[in-house]
Amino acid sequence: IKLGLAGDLHVGSKYHNSSVMKDLFKRFKQEKVNGIYLTGDITEGYNMRPGHAHECLYHGADDQIYAVVEQVPDIKVPIYFITGDHDYSHYKSAGVDVGKHISEQRDDMHYMGSFNAKIQIGKKTTIELQHPAKGTAYAISYHMQKLAEAMEGGTKPSILAVGHYHKIEYLFYRNIHILQTGTLENQTPWMRRMNLSAHLGGWVVEFNMKGDGTIDRV
Repeated sequence: IKLGLAGDLHVGSKYHNSSVMKDLFKRFKQEKVNGIYLTGDITEGYNMRPGHAHECLYHGADDQIYAVVEQVPDIKVPIYFITGDHDYSHYKSAGVDVGKHISEQRDDMHYMGSFNAKIQIGKKTTIELQHPAKGTAYAISYHMQKLAEAMEGGTKPSILAVGHYHKIEYLFYRNIHILQTGTLENQTPWMRRMNLSAHLGGWVVEFNMKGDGTIDRV
């Protein structure tokens, strides 16, 4: 199984990098991925903090939804996505679930839930998409280790794809293949002030499975 992983698109932000997004989806197509999985913050949202409106290229839920529908490349591969805290800002301010509206207007984009979803991709293989709430830690892997440690035996996914932090990382811990999915948004002035880096890009990951459906090789 070959998957495309990405997250934190932030469509609607002045700092959304459309050229990186187009290139990434071009690579997904070239690699013939079986599915694309997005880990939230599909839109930029609104009023996340004082002055945030000045970082928005498109204002309001309708314009940001339209931008996602028009701008996210359709490469005829199913896209499974969750929403994150920036997306949720539209719900808090106006009761609009942007994930629902995006999936209604794009047949290839399947809304799996807000902040978290677990999807079966093989007989004994699941991928969990997460968009956590905590801020960036002192070490890139810290929150990933804590996420894995908080999972009870028997409930752990085979693959954990994590957004929110705008970082790219692979970690194998507690028998979970953990991938931070990066971002498609350049470092914003706010991130620069907070000394937060933005890892632009995503993943093409190939998982080989044994006969019993468990992952054998990555």
